[in-house]
Amino acid sequence: MYFGVRSDKLRFPPHGLDGGRAGAAASNILLIDGKEHRLPAMPLEPIMLNTGDLYRHVMAGGGGYGSPYEREPARVLEDVLDGKMTQSHAFDEYGVVLTKEMGVDLAATHARRNTLTEKTNADSH
Repeated sequence: MYFGVRSDKLRFPPHGLDGGRAGAAASNILLIDGKEHRLPAMPLEPIMLNTGDLYRHVMAGGGGYGSPYEREPARVLEDVLDGKMTQSHAFDEYGVVLTKEMGVDLAATHARRNTLTEKTNADSH
């Protein structure tokens, strides 16, 4: 069959507001004979799909609002427990350190956020 798609936010992800970061970009991926092909936002030619080919669309994630380092650690933990983000994303993007028992290590979180804030401020100068 012939396949056509148009989607936004592949090259320009959703903006963050008031110090929030940009969201994740969308993607359109075809898996043909085990090989991954990323599609542009608007392919100009129809694409021929055969039996066994797979199409995967990943929607863009919304941009953030406010500094991620100011978000309450308990709310970040709730998002991890609800499956909205991974533990590594909480650590990398929000500076929240979670314990093996899935609690918040407040002292380690405070130290990590200070380090990340200092690095962000140094990078912007």
